[in-house]
Amino acid sequence: MKFEDLASAVYASQTEPNGSALADLFSNNYDHAHDIVMICCANPRSSIKPHNVVKMLANSYGLFPEEYDELMEEHEMPTLLASESPQDVESSLTLREVIELKEMIYCGEDVNADIVFKSMSQLSAMVFWGYAFGKNCLSYKRIMQAIASITKYETNHLQRMRSIMPAGEIIQRALNETLPDEYTIQPAYPFKAPHYSRWNRWSLPFKNTHYEIVRGKRYFAHRRGDAVFCFDLNATRISRSPAFNDTKFDFVCEMDSADNVVEWLYTENTPTLWKRNRNERALNAKKVEDRAHLRALVQSLDEGETLRLIDADRPYFHSGAVGGFIVPRRTFDLPLLILGGYRDGEGIRVKIAALDGFDPFPIGYAFIKADDIPERLARLYDAQGMMDIDEGLIGIFHALSYDHDTKTLRAPYLTRIDTTLGQSDAMQIGDLMER
Repeated sequence: MKFEDLASAVYASQTEPNGSALADLFSNNYDHAHDIVMICCANPRSSIKPHNVVKMLANSYGLFPEEYDELMEEHEMPTLLASESPQDVESSLTLREVIELKEMIYCGEDVNADIVFKSMSQLSAMVFWGYAFGKNCLSYKRIMQAIASITKYETNHLQRMRSIMPAGEIIQRALNETLPDEYTIQPAYPFKAPHYSRWNRWSLPFKNTHYEIVRGKRYFAHRRGDAVFCFDLNATRISRSPAFNDTKFDFVCEMDSADNVVEWLYTENTPTLWKRNRNERALNAKKVEDRAHLRALVQSLDEGETLRLIDADRPYFHSGAVGGFIVPRRTFDLPLLILGGYRDGEGIRVKIAALDGFDPFPIGYAFIKADDIPERLARLYDAQGMMDIDEGLIGIFHALSYDHDTKTLRAPYLTRIDTTLGQSDAMQIGDLMER
């Protein structure tokens, strides 16, 4: 597909009320749906920056980067760069060539600026530089409205499917009327992995909470007939060759980085397996017993590991593509000053601090249940109001993370009092911030 045709359709869609230009664009370029969406709905996380363009210009024209200071206003750059292109061009780049060109600029490869400018018209250059800088020229909703106008599917349904399926896949399946009325997992049809939010508490998120310690990247394996297809968690095809010598049936499963099956999501005999509880899906289901067990699991995490918490009683996807929660790797043994504390219900709340040079830097409070109060802190339980502790008492704490906005530890937990340490052994606030 020619990039000039895409740019023309984009600009036509901005002046017409019924979205027919977009509908025609996708109907006539069915096979290019993924690339069209990639260009029109740009991802800001992989966008180029002003210095990438300055480098291209400096290398192309033999000038110093300092001579392009006026270009450093990022919001003006797409318009400014597009003005360097002619009104019309004799030939057009393809969509693939445009995507590869942007990646070359992003990666700092040797790109001739003159060729870039002259290979596209000003109209298409505005679309290109907008895409390169992560600016959308079309919204997903606008695209799905156009697709809804020429298929049997409603816009709201197409939008909902975006949470678990790539937009290009939705468009293609909607156009050939193979998009399911409600979401289902099928072999050879890619889908996005469920979303896992961060869990920043020591309590359990679900009545029946399963856990996994995730090492390395996960992916999905699909078997249909004699062919095995593998996709990453974003539904992109990957090169992977897991061995399924003893498995002859169609299936979909989640795999770990060592090519082991973690969960079965679809089999020929149970096509809706992903909707069942996790005890039926997972090969090695493990349950979090209580808060203490959760703390122990978080404490055991090594570098590069993540703890995944899953509702064992719900389907693989639930509540709008939610899969559960992840717990970040804990902040390891933190020696912190205990400045004092007070009774708080059936326990005490102690004030803790790191050091800023030689001075205490308060970083919040930690709650200790009555049964877990160390002897050195027992007097705080009977104190009337806040009681200060001046002897430079050091406690060893664990925490989920450090909040840079509030300058406090999240969910600090006292593991023990260390009487072998003194005030000068407390952790520096700068070191804590880097964890």
